[in-house]
Formats: sequence, structure tokens, C-alpha cells
Amino acid sequence: MKPLRVSIVMACLMVGALVAGVVIRPPAKAPGTAPRFLLENIVPTKFGDWRELPAQGVQVVNPQTKELLDKLYSQTLTRTYANANGYRIMLSMAYGDDQRGNLQAHKPEVCYPAQGFQLHSNAEDELAKYQGDPEQLCMVGLWAYNPPAMLNAVKGKKLAGKVKIVGFDEDIETLQGIDDGVIAGTIVQQPFEFGYQAVKLMTALARGEPSGIPADGIVFVPHETIRRDNVVAFRAKLEKLRQPSAN
Repeated sequence: MKPLRVSIVMACLMVGALVAGVVIRPPAKAPGTAPRFLLENIVPTKFGDWRELPAQGVQVVNPQTKELLDKLYSQTLTRTYANANGYRIMLSMAYGDDQRGNLQAHKPEVCYPAQGFQLHSNAEDELAKYQGDPEQLCMVGLWAYNPPAMLNAVKGKKLAGKVKIVGFDEDIETLQGIDDGVIAGTIVQQPFEFGYQAVKLMTALARGEPSGIPADGIVFVPHETIRRDNVVAFRAKLEKLRQPSAN
């Protein structure tokens, strides 16, 4: 009967978590409610040697895109700054009061192309500036989409396999590049292990075994370093984890 009791307790915990999630879910913001802050006011118009440029010309906005932006975001801010040397940078910010369901904010690599922008990596510019031995150059990408973009730039200069590329996360193109020997490696987290450890602790608590919780309350899940010598095994493990359990 003990396994049955544990199952019932676990089911109650999961149902309770579901109910709690619904209860504490923030309500939709009432129309006409004043915002807590204004991007226009909190973002400085000058910093260091940079100054905001006054708006010039007339903007042509796709009405469908504008309608979508107005639905997703409660505030948007677009500015252009220039310094004394004439260089310009464009700042684009968006804030949404409602982060539920389809109203959640999207990553830049999704939002910008959807608005008609074309994203470019600065990897090609950096390669053009570098005049030293390409085999002494290492490029590091902090976001999952960086290493594939770097690899494309390196291939365009016919330097694949010479310039070292190091990335983060397990993007499929990054893993393929490691397998092909044109990306040195990548650092990955273990999200499946996060979930496993969480359920393991919940099960221990349901059984009245709190000793499984560390004294500092932190369960450390180490990262993994993926190189060419272990990328095949890592991809096989990922594929297995992503398959529905037979149990």
C-alpha cells in the first residue's frame, strides 16, 4: 500500500501546484491603467559621448506589424544615438505588461526578422579586421545562435577548421559543426537533469525523507563540455531523453 500512498501524495502535490499556478496567475491589466513607468523617461537621451538624434523623415510602418506590436507590447521605444565621430547606433526596446500565453515577449532572433529586419553577425567584420594567423584566433558565441553564424562567416573566408569556435548550448548546427571538426566545442547545461533532481526531491519529501535536501538548499547540476570525442555520445543521449518514456 505504501507505493499507492506515495502516488496519491505525489498526485495531490501536482494538482495543488496546478491550482496554485492558476490562483496566483496575474490578471490581465485593465484597459486605461497607467503604466508603472515610461521607457521614454527612464532611458537616458545621452550617455558618455553619445547623444540622441532627433527623429528625421517619415517612418513607413507595415499596419499588420504595428497591430501585432501594439498587441504584444504596452510600450516601445526606438532611438538613434550618435557620437562625436559620427558613428550611430540604434536602440530598440519593448515592454509588455502581459506575459501570458501568446502575449509573451519573443527573442530578438524571432522578433526582428518578423518585422522585416535581417540579422547579421559581426563575425565577418571581425575576421576582416584580424590580420594575424587565423589558427591563433578563437571566436566565442554566448548565445545558441552565435556559433552557427560564426561558422558561416569562417566558411565564407575559407578558414573553417583553422579559426577556433567555441559556443554555449546544444544547437543542432553547433553539434554538427563539432562532429565535422569545424567547431572546437560547446558548453551545455543539463535541463533534463534539473527536472529529474526536482522530482527526486519531491518524491523524497512526499515519503517523509527530507534528508535528501542539501544543508544549503542548493542542488548543483554541473555543466558538460562537448568536444569532437564525445559529441556523438552526447547527441545519442539527447535523442534518447527526448523520446517518450515507455514506462
